[in-house]
Amino acid sequence: MISSVLSAVRRALPKNQFARGASVLMAGNAGAQLLMLLATPVLTRLYDPSAFGLLALLVSVNSMLVILATLRYEGAVPIAESDEQASDLMLLAASALCAFSAAIALLLLFSGDRLLTLLSIEALSPYKELIPAGVFFAGSFQIASYWAIRKKHFGEVASLRLIQSTAGFFAQAVLSSLGATGLLLGNLTSSGVGV
Repeated sequence: MISSVLSAVRRALPKNQFARGASVLMAGNAGAQLLMLLATPVLTRLYDPSAFGLLALLVSVNSMLVILATLRYEGAVPIAESDEQASDLMLLAASALCAFSAAIALLLLFSGDRLLTLLSIEALSPYKELIPAGVFFAGSFQIASYWAIRKKHFGEVASLRLIQSTAGFFAQAVLSSLGATGLLLGNLTSSGVGV
């Protein structure tokens, strides 16, 4: 049954290699979003609304920091002229990510509460250790994804998006006894599984 559905999907994909790859990536992202949409009613029974507010805040902070952390060098990996240039770009992005994540960790360790208060996101103070970890995992996944796209491993990237959503949901469900911490750790688990 499943194999016949998969073969029907494969036949329906465009023949052009770029369009086919884009379709596979889009389907993987859509599937991951659908899984999270289906998981939402379960998670809203396990967590209170303030936990989701903290999750949204953490995700938005990490999303902004990831852009700075890799200096966006990974975006040039798929279009580099050679694999050597692409691997150099990956190394550059990974080095910037490690340095940035370490700097954020040190900054938050020594003056995190003051900094978060200054930025009006003091609600994240009890969870400040999750910020550099989230930036590191999200940046690492981004770098690896661009390499996979360069190598035309679209199916693997799409499958990984589905695995990330599933792992994140299960981690959040299992860790629900921890309150908001469980929701945030589940989100971190999703990024970590991607890496």
